[in-house]
Amino acid sequence: MVKILSEQEKKKINASAKTTSSKTATKKSTSKKSTTSSKSKIQNKVAEKATKKKNEEKDLLEILLDMDNKENIILEDNNGKEAEFQQIAVIPMEFENETRLYAILKPVITIEGTSKEDVFVFMAYQMDEVTYLMPVTNEKEAEMVYDKYLDMVDEAKAKSNNK
Repeated sequence: MVKILSEQEKKKINASAKTTSSKTATKKSTSKKSTTSSKSKIQNKVAEKATKKKNEEKDLLEILLDMDNKENIILEDNNGKEAEFQQIAVIPMEFENETRLYAILKPVITIEGTSKEDVFVFMAYQMDEVTYLMPVTNEKEAEMVYDKYLDMVDEAKAKSNNK
């Protein structure tokens, strides 16, 4: 179900939220097997740091459009508070005679006043060569984007069933 942000929720995820880039969200288990060699641990740390650095250098738009990106997106509000989201879909579509790019994101940690199933619709926009995500607050617009997403899912299922 698509969730339209209330005024209180907008304060938690500010309309001018911007990415701090896609930070490595994978949490390593603290109960690693004792058989893991220290060389392997060092290699994993180096690879993790390299991936993090690579993603920090990317613009939010590059991260959203990267089909290989599996990492969560960290949005930061004007107060510096971060919220982590899983990217569900990126949908370009027309709204009010304007082509827009939308992202459907799901909070990793449920936001107060929402359920686990809720997703949020954001619109990507650029200002001064920096990409930002703005929560869509127009219910009609959010529903159109979410309906387009459901249509895309149905089309993908139909194609996979025909194979």
